[in-house]
Amino acid sequence: DRAYLASDTALVAMGGETCQVFPERTNCATTLKELERYHWSYLNRMYHQGVWDAWQEGGCDGDIKRRLGYRLSLRSAALPRHLRHCEPLRAEFVVENFGFAAPFNQRDVVLELHRIGAEAGTGPIELNITFARGQGPQSWHPGKNITISAELDLPTGISEGLYEVMLRL
Repeated sequence: DRAYLASDTALVAMGGETCQVFPERTNCATTLKELERYHWSYLNRMYHQGVWDAWQEGGCDGDIKRRLGYRLSLRSAALPRHLRHCEPLRAEFVVENFGFAAPFNQRDVVLELHRIGAEAGTGPIELNITFARGQGPQSWHPGKNITISAELDLPTGISEGLYEVMLRL
């Protein structure tokens, strides 16, 4: 049943290949609705070329390629400009998922601090962001802004200086 499939594919990987050209089902409008509804992550590009040609003619092949799976975009970040050793780093990020699916594999979310001017080969400071059960990347469903708020302790002995901050999954 379609309602069950829509619900189930929100939590597991969904993919496969197209079938033959069937205009009522393979037109761009229907295709995009179904890829979104059923949370598609991958499509076999090698089959069926007629369907892919129809999507190209209909102007939706680029959208399909851009949106398969999850597509996370950082919309905003709020970070302190100055921080003392004894203070926790408070950060807030807003991420949007404009893909068809949420990530289906377990993912760590790490805030990386890269010291500007550090010697070559010096790795970043990695601060792991933890989430309440059911709030991590696997719950970042399409079409929603996801707010990530974190309060992270800096390691003892961190060098004073300027740092670039990167968010990594």
